[in-house]
Amino acid sequence: MAYCTYTDVRNITNLIEGEISNTEINTVIEYATYQLNADIGVTIKKELASAVIGSIDGSNKIYTLKNSPIGDMDNDGSVGTTDIEIWYKLNADDHFSKMSTACSSVDDHEEGKITLATAPATTYDYIIKYVWFPIPYNHKLIKQACVELSSYMCFLKLNLKDVDSYRIGKVSVSKTARHPSLVNFYDRYKETIGRIRGSMLMRITSWEMNQNMADELVDNIS
Repeated sequence: MAYCTYTDVRNITNLIEGEISNTEINTVIEYATYQLNADIGVTIKKELASAVIGSIDGSNKIYTLKNSPIGDMDNDGSVGTTDIEIWYKLNADDHFSKMSTACSSVDDHEEGKITLATAPATTYDYIIKYVWFPIPYNHKLIKQACVELSSYMCFLKLNLKDVDSYRIGKVSVSKTARHPSLVNFYDRYKETIGRIRGSMLMRITSWEMNQNMADELVDNIS
């Protein structure tokens, strides 16, 4: 699975197979996925007890992550069990080991509901690692950003002979003779990324507002 397809890229760029093959576009989409995930994802690595809602009692396996939606940590363009890592150790030990299978199911990636493969026990310490996205991984804005960045990279690939350098992330491009779409699609990508990141700010602000209202309600009742 991927955020977008070569057909999506062709539809927006009008690039034909004589210019770039479907296989080449798919490779570009893979690179774009890595960059996109790095640009919007926040890696969460915390003690399990402070990162989830749910009892840690040796029998419970079902938890809700306090920060959600769950993001694409393994860069495959989707969210599943491999996007959750659990590290564990006995309470008295110093060294954590990574569980080979941490999560048995992601029950709701948007709400952060997961089922672990093994019920955490009170005799162990646990660390959970995953990526937090501002919006769900299957949101149309993430697809749009992937299409725009992939399109930029496709034109970059076709025009490398005409440029002195290029820009992906913090690397800048120096102009010689290049296709205007190099600038156009990258600027559109940056704008879309800004909208995605803005969604995280609004989610945090909304959570804080709701929390403040709840606190005020408790104060008024008591």
